[in-house]
Amino acid sequence: MDGVLIVSKPSGPTSHDVVSVVRRRLGERRVGHAGTLDPMAEGVLVLLLGRATRLAEYISGHDKEYEAGLLLGIATDTQDVEGAIVSEASAADVTEESLSAAIEGFRGKISQVPPMYSAVKVDGTRLYRMAREGKTVERQPRAVTVRDLALVSFSAGERARAALKCTVSAGCYIRTLCADIGERLGVGGCMESLVRTASGPFLLKDAVALSEIEKGSTADVRVRVLAPAEALREYPRVDLDARLSALFCNGGFVPACADASGRPDRLVRVHGESGELLGMGEMEAGGERVRPLKVISDASGVDAAGRREPAGPVVPEA
Repeated sequence: MDGVLIVSKPSGPTSHDVVSVVRRRLGERRVGHAGTLDPMAEGVLVLLLGRATRLAEYISGHDKEYEAGLLLGIATDTQDVEGAIVSEASAADVTEESLSAAIEGFRGKISQVPPMYSAVKVDGTRLYRMAREGKTVERQPRAVTVRDLALVSFSAGERARAALKCTVSAGCYIRTLCADIGERLGVGGCMESLVRTASGPFLLKDAVALSEIEKGSTADVRVRVLAPAEALREYPRVDLDARLSALFCNGGFVPACADASGRPDRLVRVHGESGELLGMGEMEAGGERVRPLKVISDASGVDAAGRREPAGPVVPEA
């Protein structure tokens, strides 16, 4: 089946573990996630099913919202409390005011060095694989955006603790943000807990718990699957008739409808005559036409002239 499933991941399982559970429950081998969560992290995990997996590149870029626990006075090799301690210092002198001042420097566009325990590839190898072998390699800093960062609570002490709430761009590591804040304060720091409360338009309150998927029936899970277009609501919509749908699905340029004109060089989601999502396109020529980028539909058997083709034998996918 094709669609989007929003899962509430508990602390413990990896993102791949969640994917495996859904594959087994739905009998769908094509399942992927649009933005991983660390094993210790909880919260929103967006899964793509069937042909919707082809849309991952347009969905994984959603902003994410988190609630994070910051522990000050300890730095670890993984930048979270599950790692080995690499340095310790007293955080007794850190106050709510000094922490708030330090946080100010991490709003907006910032530079982050990806942690060694991450899925970033260097020379074709995942960093976490190198880290597990005891290797450390040079990583290039990356530009990310912290759109909002708020101090929710603070508890002073030798091991001061704080609760943070943040909205960040894709690619931002909250573990690294916590470690960098601790370094800015001169005492070190690491992430103690993490909950992803939103990924783009998808909220934690609307997600289905992993335990429900494991214990519920296949039918119970299927009713929670959203249409692929639900993950693309931020993109302008272009609607095509049957003839143009077939042209788009066969790689042809199509004219843009009036409500999407004036948006040059913009990504758009393209829908067919009955409202089904055909794929993603890019506005060109000053917003007058759409170039196909990713097609996930066959236009429901419509030929290039817009005629319905006769039904043929069903051929299973390889």
